Amino acid sequence: MKLKVLVVDLGTAPRATKWGLRFGLIASILLVGGAVAYAAGLFTWADGQTLKAADLNGNFAYLQSEITALQNAARPPSAFHALLVSSTAVPSGQSEPIVFDTLEFDLAGEYSTTTGAFTPKHDGVYAVNCGLEALWTSSVTGEFSLQVFRNGSEVLASDVANYESTQTASRPIVSGILQLVAGDLVTCSAFQTTGASQSLFAGSSGRNTFSAARLY
Repeated sequence: MKLKVLVVDLGTAPRATKWGLRFGLIASILLVGGAVAYAAGLFTWADGQTLKAADLNGNFAYLQSEITALQNAARPPSAFHALLVSSTAVPSGQSEPIVFDTLEFDLAGEYSTTTGAFTPKHDGVYAVNCGLEALWTSSVTGEFSLQVFRNGSEVLASDVANYESTQTASRPIVSGILQLVAGDLVTCSAFQTTGASQSLFAGSSGRNTFSAARLY
C-alpha cells in the first residue's frame, strides 16, 4: 500500500521534522497492523489495496458491537414492572405480602407472579418502587401504609396515611434505592388498621404496581 504524505513545515528544524514523521508513520503502522492482525472479524487490506470508507466504517461498527457485548456481559440488563389485576384483600393489623400477578415486562426473568418476590441474579444498586390503592367504605377509619422487605426484613416504608370516615380511597407509594446481592428476595407488603379486611383496587389501570431496575 502506497501512502502520499504532505508535510507542511511551520518552522520545525528539518532533522526534527524528519524523525517526527518517521516515528509517526511507525506508530500508525504498528497500531493499524496490530488491530488488523489480532482483532477477529475485522476487514484486512492487502498490499496496494485501496482504503475504502465502507470497509473502515464496517471495522468501527464491528469494534463498537464488541464493546457493547462486553458491557452487557459485565452489566446484563435487570428490570421488571408488574401489576395487580386480581382482587386482593389486606387483613387488618398485619403486614400482608402482595403478589402482583401480571407482568408488563421482566428483562431478566427475576420476578415471580407466584410468590410476588423479585430475586436479582446479579449484585448491584437497584431502584425499587411499589404503589397500592385501597378501597374504603364510608364508615372506615384507620391507617394504611406499604413496606418493602428484603429477605424478611423491612428496608423501605411509605408514610402512614390516617383516614377519616369521609375518605373512600388511598394510594400510598414506597420507593427507594437498595443495594442488593444475587439471590435476595424483595417483596412489597401492605399494612392497614381499620379493624377489618380491606380490598385493593383490582384492574389494569396501573394503580397497583411493583417495579425495580438496576442502576449500576
